[in-house]
Amino acid sequence: MIYLLGGSGYVGHAYQALLTRKGIPFRNLQRADVDYTNPKVLTAALKADRPDFLINAAGYTGKPNVDACELHKTDCLFGNAVLPGLIAEACTAAGIPWGHVSSGCIFTGARPDGTGFTETDAPNFTFRQNNCSFYSGTKALGEETLAGTPNVSMLTCLPCNTRANSTKSLVLPPVQDPM
Repeated sequence: MIYLLGGSGYVGHAYQALLTRKGIPFRNLQRADVDYTNPKVLTAALKADRPDFLINAAGYTGKPNVDACELHKTDCLFGNAVLPGLIAEACTAAGIPWGHVSSGCIFTGARPDGTGFTETDAPNFTFRQNNCSFYSGTKALGEETLAGTPNVSMLTCLPCNTRANSTKSLVLPPVQDPM
């Protein structure tokens, strides 16, 4: 069984559809049922249910779009940079492998050879480089927070308005479907 955090969002809905289509059992963990922002609460739930894997699709994108992150910086920073570290703490304590959904919005432009970025490329649209959006900066900080964390896979999403085979995609899709 897979735990899914953030299942009510755009990416979370896509994961629910994928897992359902593939017949993979999962639990869409609602924060109202289990406060997964609290590492002790999440650790206890993980130890009780013993899922095989956790997918973190939770984060803050703002409403109606990422531009709202500029107005709600505390929520954005917590959801995208702090929360991944808290989830890592719980997963490590419970011994559960997991995947963190990041964003292709941490890249801008193209690689020096003109090709699109891959999931192994270092972000170049961050608080440390360029004039990034607050959303992109916090997503990059989330990846930094998890650097060196054991048993975590980084899952990079394409921007919502691109297609995997589009020449406008900044991040190339994984070679094979991990599910």
